[in-house]
Amino acid sequence: MLSGMVASAIVLVLQLGTGVLNARLLGPSGRGEVAAIMAWVVTAAAIGGLGFTAGLSYLQATARWPSPSLLAGSLVSVLVLGTASLAITELLIPIGFGEQSDDVISLARVMMFTIYIVMAANAMRSLVSSNRFFLTFAVLVVSQPLVYAVGALVLWISDSYTVGWVLAVQIAGFGVTALGGVIVLVLVSGLRAADVGETRTAIGYGVRSFGATLSRIANARLDLVVMPAFVGAAQIGLYAVAISVGSMMVALFEQVSRVVLTSTAQAEEDERGRLVERILRIVALGAIAIALFLAVFGPDLISLVYGADFRAAGTSLRLLLPGLVLWTCNMVITGSLMGANRPGRPSIAQALGVVVTVVGLWWSVPRYGAEGAAATSSIAYASVCSVNYIFLRDRFDVSLRRTLSPRALVVDVRGLWRRLLPRLRSSR
Repeated sequence: MLSGMVASAIVLVLQLGTGVLNARLLGPSGRGEVAAIMAWVVTAAAIGGLGFTAGLSYLQATARWPSPSLLAGSLVSVLVLGTASLAITELLIPIGFGEQSDDVISLARVMMFTIYIVMAANAMRSLVSSNRFFLTFAVLVVSQPLVYAVGALVLWISDSYTVGWVLAVQIAGFGVTALGGVIVLVLVSGLRAADVGETRTAIGYGVRSFGATLSRIANARLDLVVMPAFVGAAQIGLYAVAISVGSMMVALFEQVSRVVLTSTAQAEEDERGRLVERILRIVALGAIAIALFLAVFGPDLISLVYGADFRAAGTSLRLLLPGLVLWTCNMVITGSLMGANRPGRPSIAQALGVVVTVVGLWWSVPRYGAEGAAATSSIAYASVCSVNYIFLRDRFDVSLRRTLSPRALVVDVRGLWRRLLPRLRSSR
């Protein structure tokens, strides 16, 4: 958890830097074009995976040793599934970018070919994490935004800061992550032809979890995917800034969900409930504290950091915050259920969220633009978390009162410090 949170904190700083550069140098319209195109690429890569990487992760986590055949299976799946995703996405672009210029549509078509790279990066991060190489995983998490940030600085210095080049250096970061993951896994376990039995098992798990994966993606990114068809790039740019600022709390705790999945899968049955409560407690109270700070100072910070042109994003930010707190907690709950081999439960909750998201965006975006999308997303996040918590309570011996207990949090922090102190002393 600590290595993941430190990596996430570094990622936040890097993303803040590139976000500020994009806002200052591209303006609301350029910022919106970058956000819309990357949302399509990342979403297509995630949906096109059909839950296969989740199946690989679970299989590797329960195997307890690195599998060279799983690495080969993931690479083959990237090639096959990526091609299908590319074909479908190219057909949908004219509809999805209906309110954008011809130049933006042409650039989006070209960028869809990078789906392979993003899909490979996702697969490698999953395998490295499920092997419990958490420090290496943290390095891979940082590598993508680090390459992006360095590339953005080079573009700024060379006076080449355009939407096309910004997208190119962002994809280059995914490429470095994918290549680094392949190298690490090959050095640790080698590379062997994909095993049919392992692949069949991974696909079975992936199919069962795909509903949760698909719905989670829809709830998290459908707003930015849908908005280019209804509103101009400037509105998308304002909303993207609100999402970027509000999602800081999500990004800070995002990697914890991977730790939860692996730890829950390997924990003894009677230990799982207390483990989930402890992690959820830290995440929930931390997210609430961040949300309160952003609710008070968010609009002023946006104006100060991104520029006065983006101050209007403050209203969307405040509408997003309640839902983002619950979405952060939901990542822990989902990881717990999947680690307990209950991938179908999150699928049901996410499906409810999709219904809320689709209906809400269809009604609110044409009428209220970015603020309508923000309110809809917040309601959808809350719906998903509520249903998933009911499933968690039925599966584990967990209590909301114990989870949110400040006294229990103090006990956890003291216990963590007692465990870390001898390691810090020995490292010196």
